[in-house]
Amino acid sequence: MTILILFLIGRFLFSMIFIFTGITQLLKFNETVKYMSSLKVPFPTLSTLGSSIMALAGGGGIIYHSYCLYGAIAIILFLVPSTYFGHKFWSAPNKKEKNNQMQHFMKNIALTGGAIIIAVASLYIK
Repeated sequence: MTILILFLIGRFLFSMIFIFTGITQLLKFNETVKYMSSLKVPFPTLSTLGSSIMALAGGGGIIYHSYCLYGAIAIILFLVPSTYFGHKFWSAPNKKEKNNQMQHFMKNIALTGGAIIIAVASLYIK
């Protein structure tokens, strides 16, 4: 029973960043579309809508244990393109920006790893 409670708390804490991101992107939809355009994300309006839905659905799915696996997959599918398009440290104009983008890139890699762990754990923790 303790492991289930700890797994729930961990999933809840992990999910908060994605739920917050999805809500923020929807509340500031036009600004997010402009930002995605500046990053040269393909189909910025559709990408904004899709990433918002993926973040919200993924975060919510991870919290609700029955959909934990699907939520984790949604988060992975959200993180991979957002990491590539949003944190291109290799083309940063200066060292400070390169370091900043590399930190965000590595954070997203770690979050992807966390989502993989949650996906696998959801298959074993019932």
